[in-house]
Amino acid sequence: MSTNTDTPPIVPDLTKKSKKKHTATIIGACAVIALVAAGAGIGIHAHGTGTPQAAYTACQQASDGARASLDSYQKAVADSEDAAKTDPATLADSSTLDTLNTACTSPASKPAACGTNMSKDDLDTLTQSWKDAGAKWDKATGDVTAAAQAVTDSQSKKTLDDANAALDQQLTDGRALLESSDGQVADAQTRFNLSDAINAGQALKDSNSTDVNAINAAAGAIYDASVKVNDSIAKKQADDAAAAKAAAQAQEQAEAPAAAQARKNTSTGTTGSTRFTTSGSTTGGTSDTTRGNTTSGGTDVYDGWLPQQGIWVRGIRGLWRGRLQRLSYSVNQ
Repeated sequence: MSTNTDTPPIVPDLTKKSKKKHTATIIGACAVIALVAAGAGIGIHAHGTGTPQAAYTACQQASDGARASLDSYQKAVADSEDAAKTDPATLADSSTLDTLNTACTSPASKPAACGTNMSKDDLDTLTQSWKDAGAKWDKATGDVTAAAQAVTDSQSKKTLDDANAALDQQLTDGRALLESSDGQVADAQTRFNLSDAINAGQALKDSNSTDVNAINAAAGAIYDASVKVNDSIAKKQADDAAAAKAAAQAQEQAEAPAAAQARKNTSTGTTGSTRFTTSGSTTGGTSDTTRGNTTSGGTDVYDGWLPQQGIWVRGIRGLWRGRLQRLSYSVNQ
């Protein structure tokens, strides 16, 4: 048996086989991907927003968010209670209190609860209601906080305005007192202290200070200094009055001897007038200044100057056994 060595052996085409196998693999993979995508699509359709279950979930989420907003709003209202109780008279602008009271009125009411037995359309509507309420509560929270701060600021402004007004008044009154008290005080140092207090208060005012305590202290210092000046004025007036009284008394005492001598000189040599008060024969007429007139066995009224004693005597004298007795008298100097 002969062999044809000139014919080459047949070799299988491995390239074609490989291409077929690769093509088959790609087709299979695409088929798997298509199936997965289809499955995912089915799942998305089953759980998308278009189903009642998805609508219920969205409603619950909106409700939870709105309730959190409501809690924040209610807390802001509670925190503003002290500001809401502020006396309008203590505010620079009382309208801030009205704004706060309005902000503390809830702008929305709670929508109904989300229900699993509700239709998709009802759930969608309720979801929007919760979202709207939450947005209103969020805004109202900011409004309440801002309004409460406005009340506080207005009260602070009124306090500052009042303090500045009080300082202005003390400066005006202090300067007037400083001018009118010149030379009218018992202690000049009180006026120096008042001047210093006025200068310190004016310096604080010129600095546009907003320190209420410092402004009140400056006004108080001027007031206290003014009180001391007024006290010193009163003391000087009392001292002057006492000195005037003492001078008048001294002058009166110095002039007393001369006045007495003048009365003595005027009265010497005058006669008293007789007034008989008892029965009996009268001797009548006039008497000298030392004896007066008598009735026989009776009494007489004596009215005349006693030069030896330097006094004017008015009284009743009587005779007893021929001797003149002075029974009673009164003295007029």
